[in-house]
Amino acid sequence: MSLQVTLSGTEISDTFAPTTSQECVRKETGALLKTLLQRIVKNPDDVLVTCMTGERTTVFNIAVHLDDYRYLLGKKGTTINSLRVVLRAIMARHQIRVVLEAPHTPHMGSSQSDY
Repeated sequence: MSLQVTLSGTEISDTFAPTTSQECVRKETGALLKTLLQRIVKNPDDVLVTCMTGERTTVFNIAVHLDDYRYLLGKKGTTINSLRVVLRAIMARHQIRVVLEAPHTPHMGSSQSDY
């Protein structure tokens, strides 16, 4: 079963089938996270998502432009916590623990992203 969702020219495919490898799930989830963040912030070109993987844990580090941290966090952290819930729901299906970190170091300008 494959589901294609189109959001203003961006295609996200539902490739989270049980037969999908964990590496593929991590890559697709990272791409989804980056797309969601680009839609939340005002400077979408400055979104940076990096990934560190362990045996059963994946850590996504996100950085956005200095002016966009208020949009990333939301009121009382609601936006960042909602993103964490979505990531946990996707990754738990594949027995992968996920951590979403947003360090206080702002990202200024474009750099190398994993996705």
